[in-house]
Amino acid sequence: MSNPKLEFFRFKLNHKSGENKTFRQFMADMGKCTARQQDNTIFGALYKYFMEKPIKGFATNNSIKKTLTLISNPRGKVVNKHYDKRPMPKFQDYVISGVMNGGPYGKERIVSNLSNKDQLDNLGATQPVLQYYYIFVYLPLNHHEGFFMIHSDSADESITQAARSYITQLFTEGEYSKPIMRAFAPKHFWEEYKNGAKLTSVTFQSTMVDDQIEENDYPHSTLLR
Repeated sequence: MSNPKLEFFRFKLNHKSGENKTFRQFMADMGKCTARQQDNTIFGALYKYFMEKPIKGFATNNSIKKTLTLISNPRGKVVNKHYDKRPMPKFQDYVISGVMNGGPYGKERIVSNLSNKDQLDNLGATQPVLQYYYIFVYLPLNHHEGFFMIHSDSADESITQAARSYITQLFTEGEYSKPIMRAFAPKHFWEEYKNGAKLTSVTFQSTMVDDQIEENDYPHSTLLR
């Protein structure tokens, strides 16, 4: 990746009753298991629920024209070079982590080769260009708050918004409203950044924010850029 970065997010289940419902209760309420089953059984069902759409097809975001998926290798051919590192469950830690595929779609493009311009092919608007992205998701069964991290690239290549949207959709079901998701910047991260940063302060002479900007959930982003 040309400009790799890690992005961290915390999110809370948002039950319409106002109660702090746990991920165990969420899975039971969705009919995926019973609350009294073994942790490994429930988390296995949660992993299956989390990965079902990327494995079977695409988790698409039509507004930004990006998608998440998992490409398997056909017999005798390696297409996904990191398939052996695909997201897998770590039952004891309530973690799902590994390499997924994702990228943009929605445009007609031409594929060529720098070493031979005449090697040409067409990509249609429904053919996404997929890259590799590492994800780490923490879903503690007996708690109502989870954690999500993604290893992304530059702003142009980032799959972060599509991933956030997908996780939000997963846990917006039945009596559960849209989860509350916030960017997470541990204090020692931004203190370490400030210790080595050339900028010591930032002063704004006038505002350039208008009403169309989304709510800022990056409370330290101005100081940490």
